[in-house]
Amino acid sequence: EMYVSSQFSQRQELKADEYGFKVTTEHGRSPYAMFNSLVKLTQLGPGSHLSVIEQAFSSHPDSELRAARMKEKADAYVNKPAQ
Repeated sequence: EMYVSSQFSQRQELKADEYGFKVTTEHGRSPYAMFNSLVKLTQLGPGSHLSVIEQAFSSHPDSELRAARMKEKADAYVNKPAQ
């Protein structure tokens, strides 16, 4: 049950990242704001190199991976063709 709950929480965090990116860009802020925030969290955190078991039961996805996802999203947003 704890494993299922933690996996659900991780999915919610990733959805929250997506929503944060959407709101940020819709309000004219830098598409890199979410990336920068997650990098800062990574720097302030105790370290993101969790074991496979720790990752499986963690309520949050790895901050470095979250930051990398947001950077990819920001890069795609910046490089999208004008409509």
